[in-house]
This record gives sequence, C-alpha cells and structure tokens, in this order.
Amino acid sequence: MKKTIIMISIILGAAFLIFVLPVLVIGYMMSHEVQKVKDAYGYSNEDIIEYVEEEHDFEVEVLRNEGRDPGSKGLHVQDARVRQMEDDQLEFDIFINTFGRITGDNYKEIKQRFDLNQAYRNSELFHDLQQLGFINLSFGEESDDPQFYIALPENRYMADRETLQMLFDALPLLKKLQAEVAKEGYELAEVSVHGANLVIDADYQSPEDLGNQFAARNIPSFVYQFIEDDRDQLREILPQLQSYDFNKDGNNSMLECYEIVEYHQCHAYELNLYPYEDPEADHDFFRYDDENDRKNLFQAIMEIKKIELPIKKIRVNSVYSPENPDDQLYSEEELKARDEIVHFAKRTVEIINFDKLETAKDIEFIY
Repeated sequence: MKKTIIMISIILGAAFLIFVLPVLVIGYMMSHEVQKVKDAYGYSNEDIIEYVEEEHDFEVEVLRNEGRDPGSKGLHVQDARVRQMEDDQLEFDIFINTFGRITGDNYKEIKQRFDLNQAYRNSELFHDLQQLGFINLSFGEESDDPQFYIALPENRYMADRETLQMLFDALPLLKKLQAEVAKEGYELAEVSVHGANLVIDADYQSPEDLGNQFAARNIPSFVYQFIEDDRDQLREILPQLQSYDFNKDGNNSMLECYEIVEYHQCHAYELNLYPYEDPEADHDFFRYDDENDRKNLFQAIMEIKKIELPIKKIRVNSVYSPENPDDQLYSEEELKARDEIVHFAKRTVEIINFDKLETAKDIEFIY
C-alpha cells in the first residue's frame, strides 16, 4: 500500500513539474509583462510631462497631443509635441506607440542641432562659406531636417556655371566642417542646396564633374533648364497621338527625365501614354489583344520615333492584360478556354525594344 502511495505521489509530482509548473511560470511572466504595460501605459498630458521630467529633468508644456488618429480606425496614436518651459525653450516630439505607451523622444537630436547652429553662427567657417555667396546656412531645427543646409543667392540657379564653381570651391570648407562636427558625434555626409543633396566625400574632378554627379543624383532640381523646350517638341506631335486615342486631355507631364549624365541635358526620357477611355465604345479601355488598339499604339510609337529626343522608355497606362505577362501571346478568349483560371486587370505596362518594332504584332509589354 505504501509503495502504491509513493508511486502515486511521484507520478503526481512529476505531472506537476511537467504540466502545472510551466503554466504557473508562464502565467506569472504574462502578468508581470501586463503590469509593466499598465505601469507605462498612458499618453495624457500629465503622463507626458512626468515622462520628460524623469527622462530629461526639466519641465515642458504640451503644445499638441491629438491622441488616436481617427483615419487609422484608432490603431495609430499620433506623437505629441512639447516645449521646454525654461532654458532654450526647444520644441520636440514625444513618440507614442499603438498601445498608447511613450517610447521615447527626439530632444537630443534637436538639442544637438540647436547647439551646432549656436556654435557656428558666427564662426570663421560659416563666414568663409558666406563669402563664397551662400546664404541661410543651418544645421536645421527638426530631427528630420537635412544634415546641413545652404541656399544660393538671389537670381542664381542650380545649373549655373557660377553655382557649380561655388560648390566646388566650398568642398574644402564643407569637409573641414564635416570633420569638426564628427567630433561632436554629428554625422554630416550630405549638404542640401535648395533641396538637392550634394555628397561631400564624392570624388569631384572639376566644377563640371561636380555638376554632372550632382545632377545625376538630383534630377528634379536640374530639369528646369530643358524640360519645357523638350516638351514643346512633344506638343508638335500631340495632335497625331490624340488621333490614335492617346493623351486626349493634353497631359503636359507625359515626358519625364529619369537619367542625367551631363548636367545641362537629359540623357534618358520616359514617355507616358494615356489611352482614351470612350464610354460609348465596345470596351472603354485599351486591350492587350485588340487589333485596333495595338495598331493605334504602333502608329503612335512611329510618331514618337520621329522626335529628336532621347526617349528610352514608353509606358502605357491602364492596359487590360492577363496577370502573367507570358499569357499576352494569347487572346483573352483563348486564355478563358483553358482549364485554369486566368486573372485580368488594367495596369501600367512598358514597351520593350520599341525602336525596333516593324509591325503592331511585334509589340510586347513588360510589367
């Protein structure tokens, strides 16, 4: 009898260790984590003020604390904005996660930028950069501002030779500034010039070489020189394109430069065609397998090839086509006759090797 009792006790003890104890441990850990969440939970103004006082040892006033964003169905909590009551009276953000917990802030980043602006405002380095002609020198105020910002003087433009010479002459000063602020733990790899980012450590052989590399990385800031003249060439064939049912709304943004090699001209353009959607037609969209649609597209491409512009890509918007690009070799009717289900949709496609097309049947779409 005693052996039986001992055996039962051993079995029960083993069962407790194997099944019950882990559940208790997990339950304790979960309750501990829940309590931690409860302790840190909250994003009221009082919670925020208390957090800053504990984290940074100064008082703030809450400027903005909008709470949960209705547009996200309440899943996203918007960050709060506070301002120091004394000292520098800096404004900074308090980060709040989906669960309503304060996860941190960007005070140190904003304080660092503020201190750098104060330290360099009347410095010899800033003075030398201003002597070259640059204005509004700043390390920014917000944590997501450019690392360093400089502006061009009035009536000076990005692609001016004088501007490129200024930037080339400024490189030694910018590298010196880069080395100095690095000692303060501040990363300075790029300079924003009216929103265009100049890489400081790139190998620039001359002002022109700097212009070429600068433009290649910041195409939108350089297209102003030539885009309207190039679009004028396109406007000359717009009536022909419209006769083939493309760009009937006169879309003026159909030509986009996507590659620059030399800063004063576009090396590669993308041309966007927008098929006309006629609600009274048998189908009010461009079909990949419609003979007439493909014929119109072929004629439009022939007109485009007459323009003396470096058009390297042609994209056609809202083309009704099968999900698998390989299936465009077959008509919709042929594909629907298959045993498997084939999905179709309107999508933007690109025409490959359009400069070598000989017939409408040769057109192939990639997407």
